[in-house]
Amino acid sequence: MKRPFRIKTVCHCTAAAALLVCIGCMPADFPEAVAWKIRNDRATDAKSQPIKGMLFLRVDDYLLDRLRAASTESDSVAGEEIPRLIARSHDLAAETARAEIGHLSDASLREIWKDSFQNEPVPKDLRYELNNRHARRMDRDYAAFAQSLSTATVDVMRSEARRICDQAEPSIKSRRGGGLLVESVRKSHSNASPSKSAVVQGRVYEPGPLVGDDAVANKEDADTRKLLEQLAPEILQEARGDNRYETQCDMIGAVHLGGRRDHIEVDIQTDHPSVYAFSGRTILNSREHVQLSYCYWFPEHPPTRPGDPEAGPIDGATIRITLDADSRPAIIEAVQNCGCHYRCFAATYLDDAARKEFGPPPKPELSSLTRPDSGAIEVLSGDLFKLPDNASIRPVIISPAAYHVPVGIQFAETSTQSTTLTRHRYDLLPYEMLENMPTDFGRASMFGADGLVHNAGRGEGWLLAGTGMLSAGQPRQRGTQLICWDKHAFDDPHLLENILRLPRGF
Repeated sequence: MKRPFRIKTVCHCTAAAALLVCIGCMPADFPEAVAWKIRNDRATDAKSQPIKGMLFLRVDDYLLDRLRAASTESDSVAGEEIPRLIARSHDLAAETARAEIGHLSDASLREIWKDSFQNEPVPKDLRYELNNRHARRMDRDYAAFAQSLSTATVDVMRSEARRICDQAEPSIKSRRGGGLLVESVRKSHSNASPSKSAVVQGRVYEPGPLVGDDAVANKEDADTRKLLEQLAPEILQEARGDNRYETQCDMIGAVHLGGRRDHIEVDIQTDHPSVYAFSGRTILNSREHVQLSYCYWFPEHPPTRPGDPEAGPIDGATIRITLDADSRPAIIEAVQNCGCHYRCFAATYLDDAARKEFGPPPKPELSSLTRPDSGAIEVLSGDLFKLPDNASIRPVIISPAAYHVPVGIQFAETSTQSTTLTRHRYDLLPYEMLENMPTDFGRASMFGADGLVHNAGRGEGWLLAGTGMLSAGQPRQRGTQLICWDKHAFDDPHLLENILRLPRGF
């Protein structure tokens, strides 16, 4: 079958355009000019990967994995799945481009207009007009591509799916630490966070409904939105009983941005507790499972010892709940937002099934879900939780002072009724808000083009720079986090089935 579209229309990256990029000039083609300016202004959103020559598509770990898998499926499955996944890739590209254009300076917008529409007067609302024109162009190019796919053979669809994967630009996660030092640390340094302890002083943060801009808050389908609200955790945050550091360091807050476009300052306002949520999917035993993620932030990781290399401004953690076929929490992962101190909790029924299938655990203190060759990733027997009969009871996250690394999970209606704890309500907000926030100078992301929280570096980043690690300890954006000393990508859709021995029935 002839495929003139792919050759003549999609590949906007001509040799001339490539030459212009190389010598530092803005390309003549409008979408290429926008992409060029976004890169030059470091306004790129790091959570997804553009496709070379197909700016109307972007992918992430999940989409890359599913496109590769679909290209090997039967004709009937591939013919249905590949167009659906490419449509989702276009949605991701459109959503990301809107945010990135929103982060450009007024001067950059004028430069794009001058080069791309030199014979037209500058519109009153330049950002709005450029965004609309860019969205229409992306939709037009995608529609032409989708139309060509609709008349193509399944083999052509498979070829296009593989081409999209092959042409994906490298992820920021491709920069990983390596060498003898990192290997030595991986083998000798446990990823387990501080031990569980009774919280006698602190705050209980309780969720409200999912709120925010309607276009963002309603992005989830009704069933997923209901689950995000129903299982939003209570967070039992310990507070110190001494004055070694400011009490605000152990208080969850809302993210606000200040400063200038070329020097963005991140501020965590603890008088307005907030948790930022989103959903995703993981692949377990060739079946997809819903994952619910909840991210929250503190003003600082205070020093816990003299010269503490982990201390620094802006700290936070992420809780990710993997649901079983009955929408019950089966596995709960906890990790610092930098990717450090990864910890895995699991339901007792899952451990029982693993024990029946695989036998006892490699060590008495471990769950049978632990692989004998897991290295630092272990599910401790003390980290198993029993699901309540009442499925509507939300998990309670136990978080220690200063470290802010979740160390325990409870499911109990009376677990946080202690009179020594104060109770606070938090806003449940869409995570997308962190990536496109209003400021005094326009709109901006909490994260830089490298996926790192602005101006939140740590001493350990300098200490480990020689290993190739990207600013170790500095909090990161979703889609860019690496765990276990850069060994695994947190967003790998096969992470859990690769690091745990899961029963076949799950």
